[in-house]
Order: sequence, then C-alpha cells, then structure tokens
Amino acid sequence: MQFTTIVATAILAGSAIAGPLLARQDQPFTEANNNCNKASNCCFSSDGACARQNGGFLGFNTAFLCNRKDAPPIRNSNYCDELGVSVANCTADCCRVDSGTGRNCPVNPSKIG
Repeated sequence: MQFTTIVATAILAGSAIAGPLLARQDQPFTEANNNCNKASNCCFSSDGACARQNGGFLGFNTAFLCNRKDAPPIRNSNYCDELGVSVANCTADCCRVDSGTGRNCPVNPSKIG
C-alpha cells in the first residue's frame, strides 16, 4: 500500500514538472521557409540577434541577411519592431510573433557541419 502511494506521488510530481516543459516545445521550421519571419511565427529581437544567428563565416552574411534596408528576396527575415511585436517578454534572439516570447531560431545552413 505504501509502495503504491510512493509510485503515484512520483508519477504526479513528474507530470507537474514535465508539463510546463512540454507546453513550450520548439516550433519547427519548414524546409521551404527556414527563415525567422512572420510566416514562421518568428522575428529577431534586435540587429545583434540577427547578426549572431546569421553570422556565418567571419560574419559576411550579416551584410546581406540583416540589412534593414534590403527587402526579400535578399533579406527573408523580420525584426520584431517591424511587425509591431513587443519584446518586453522576450530576451532571446528569436521571438514568437503571436506571443512575443522566446523561441528556437532557425538553423543557419552555413553553421551546419
């Protein structure tokens, strides 16, 4: 009887701990749109965030991928302030467009390998 109570308590405690972690899972990016933009429910919180995520080899990519003056197809990313997303609750490089909270960033192909 006591063993059953201990097992039940452990399961309930595990669920209480895992619940919030499972609720905030990373959102996938499609292969067709592997960019941090509104279509992917993603925006960069700042210029520095874009530079960190798209730096690539010696940071050459940032001149093209993070230049606010460029438009698609050169720059396929969005900044949160361009979309009217408040980053008050987001201290991450990438934020969710729908909630303004942190999320995973897309993997830059130049950083794979």
